[in-house]
Amino acid sequence: LRQHPHITDTTITTHHHNNQPQLTAYITTTQPTNPTHITNWLHTKLPHHLIPTHLITLDKLPRTPNGKIDHKALPTPTPNHPTHNRPPTTPNEKLIAQIWQDLLEHNDIGAHDNFFTLGGHSLLASRMVSRLTARTGVSVPLRTVFDHPTLADLAQHLPEVPENAAPTTIPRLRRTLGSGS
Repeated sequence: LRQHPHITDTTITTHHHNNQPQLTAYITTTQPTNPTHITNWLHTKLPHHLIPTHLITLDKLPRTPNGKIDHKALPTPTPNHPTHNRPPTTPNEKLIAQIWQDLLEHNDIGAHDNFFTLGGHSLLASRMVSRLTARTGVSVPLRTVFDHPTLADLAQHLPEVPENAAPTTIPRLRRTLGSGS
């Protein structure tokens, strides 16, 4: 974060939401900066699981009398995230959104939301893969989630789910993505 040209000061902490740890970054900037811009920039620099779930901009970081950052004075992040992207529209996107809503306990998932930014981690990614495999009949490699962490991108890397398919009517084909079948 300190490498970003508009960030002057920063600290990172963890907070728990639904008993899941989430990274929260507190920053000060030289000019108003869109948090989405910073998050997208971080995606070019860090693995997805190290991207903060919350990015909070402050006028200045609170300090103790001896000049250290006063972590107790930092505001607590809100579990809601701003959704400024389109809703899921394709059958695959809708299926993934349902699974994410259940796993991440978020009600409003957008097509461009990132699984890890919303609070996902490797254990939840593994659960997601199991549910996707059960619902589509296709064995989804865990690596696919890390390589394609946004809902729309992940949806494009799954075989198309019929729009009116119920979980019990989706054929249980045992094939693996990327196997050419």
